[in-house]
Amino acid sequence: MFVLICGSGKVGVHLVRSLVADGYEVAIIERDEDIGRTVAEHFPDVCVFSGDATESSVLRHAGIERADVVVAAAGDDKDNYTICKIARRMFNVPRCVARVNEPALHDLFRAEGVGAIINVTAMAAQAIESAVNS
Repeated sequence: MFVLICGSGKVGVHLVRSLVADGYEVAIIERDEDIGRTVAEHFPDVCVFSGDATESSVLRHAGIERADVVVAAAGDDKDNYTICKIARRMFNVPRCVARVNEPALHDLFRAEGVGAIINVTAMAAQAIESAVNS
């Protein structure tokens, strides 16, 4: 299974580590060339592409046309929405997973056909509430 991850911040890097360990083929698109080089050094079996993942030409260059899953893991909700929109509408990617910071955007992502919406803010609040109540 081929997974294309857009964004290699802390979330993206942890995800890459797990997916590679589980035997997935992984590629990353990273906007910042310095970060991309660092990620490539740590994960020599992962293709790292420099560029803006909100641009269809960059997504195509990274192999989106054969992706089974696209993970929009950038820190910006607007970018993640755009990535998922392009992946679903232009490239018919079967499954999109999006990191979302603003809970109010959940329905917007769902309407675009995003299969899994990881709401970082809500998850953190739930974990804190659980810790307070235990």
